[in-house]
Amino acid sequence: MKIIAVDDEQLQLDALKQAIDEVIRNNKLCDLKSENGEIVTFDDAYDALDYSKENQVDIAFLDVQMPGMTGIELAYRLKETNADINIIFCTGYSQYAVEAMELRASGYITKPVGATDITREMENLRNPLKQNSDKRIRLQCFGNFEIFVDEKPLQFQLEKTKEVLAYLTDRKGATCSNAEITAVLWEDDSQHKSYFQKLRNDLKDTLQAVGCEKLINFSWGKLGLNTSMVECDYYDWVEGKPTGINAFHGEYMINYSWSEFLLGQFYEGGLKK
Repeated sequence: MKIIAVDDEQLQLDALKQAIDEVIRNNKLCDLKSENGEIVTFDDAYDALDYSKENQVDIAFLDVQMPGMTGIELAYRLKETNADINIIFCTGYSQYAVEAMELRASGYITKPVGATDITREMENLRNPLKQNSDKRIRLQCFGNFEIFVDEKPLQFQLEKTKEVLAYLTDRKGATCSNAEITAVLWEDDSQHKSYFQKLRNDLKDTLQAVGCEKLINFSWGKLGLNTSMVECDYYDWVEGKPTGINAFHGEYMINYSWSEFLLGQFYEGGLKK
C-alpha cells in the first residue's frame, strides 16, 4: 500500500506524516498495518504527480491551496492515471467541500490534522485497498464474480465453469454434490450430468495449468473450495474487515440469478459480520 501526502508548507506536511504514521504504528487499523504501507511526502504538486505516474498510489492526502497547482487540480490529474485512488483533502478552509464531493473524494479533513481524523477517513475509504497478499488467488464477489490469479483474470474454456466456481465460493468451503450444483445452475440436474462432467474437467484442467489445482477438492460426485488459498471480498465482509465492508456497494455476483437469495440476507442482516 502506498500513501502520498502533499502540502507546500513543510511543518504541516511533517505533522500530516506523523499522524498517518501514528495510526498505522499503533495498529488502529490492523489491516493497513499488515500491508507494510509506505508513506511518501511531497511539498510540490508536480513532483507528486510525476511520482504517481510511475507508482501505484492507493491513498493521497492533499492540501487544497498550493502554488502552481491546487490540490483540486492535482486530484483530477491523479484520477486520470488511477481511477481507484482514494483522495483525502486536508485544508484549513471549508469552502472546498462542494468541489471535493463533485470529485467523489474519499474524505475531507479540516486542519489541524490528527490521528483521530486519519483513522476515521482510512476506515471509510471510497475505494477498497488492493491487498498485497501471499495468496495467488483473489475471488471477487461484489459486483460481477471474477477470479484472478496473480492479479490476472482467469479464463475457462467453458463460460459455465466460472459459475460452478462462483457457487463453490458462495458456499464458503462446504462440500457440494454434483446434483446440488447442477440443480442450482439449471434447476433440473437430470438433463445436464454429462455436460457437468465437462465443467468439472475444465475447472480442473484450467486450475492445473496455472499451478492452482489444489484450490478445489475433487472427490467422487462432490466438489469443495479450499478457502485457505484465497482472498475474497465476501469472506472479508463476513469477518467484518474494512476491506470487505467498504467493497460492498449493494451488488453480489450479479452475473447469476441464484445469488439474489444471499444478497437479500445482506440487507436483512442475516449474515453475521
